[in-house]
Amino acid sequence: SSPVPPTMARHTIRSLWLWIFCLPFGLAGAMGPAQVALWTFMICYIFVGIEEVGAQVEQPFEITPMTGLCNVIMFCLDEIFEM
Repeated sequence: SSPVPPTMARHTIRSLWLWIFCLPFGLAGAMGPAQVALWTFMICYIFVGIEEVGAQVEQPFEITPMTGLCNVIMFCLDEIFEM
């Protein structure tokens, strides 16, 4: 289970995508089409990357092979205490 409720996580990513979708319309009057596309891509890449890092930080045990690490430690402790 996630420390952040799934509904809140979905709301966050949907809000981010809505903001990214509206961003070109806000930039359109300030710069040319090529610059709007470039800045939209760069900002989208940064913010989606931050969101993905945040999602991975919420689930540290899916990233780190904790079960395997714990089994190795248990095996080593068993060997130490059998002596």
